[in-house]
Amino acid sequence: MDIISSILIGLLLGAIQGVTEWLPVSSSGHLAAAQIEIGYVPPIFFDLILHMGSVAVLIFIFRNDLFYLPENDRPGYPGGCDLC
Repeated sequence: MDIISSILIGLLLGAIQGVTEWLPVSSSGHLAAAQIEIGYVPPIFFDLILHMGSVAVLIFIFRNDLFYLPENDRPGYPGGCDLC
């Protein structure tokens, strides 16, 4: 398989992962089904990289919430943890 085909397959599988990650369905299942359907089974490291990309996007999107999480979790803080 040449480099262009590998890049296109990677983009396709990345798009499938990106769309199905936010839906209440199994993104891993859809990724595996797509890999079987196109006849390309990459190494497990490829799936790991796709999932790490999903985590990176989640951290980026919720970066402000994650940054202020310890501050908001103090007792008596409005919206914080009352049981802490």
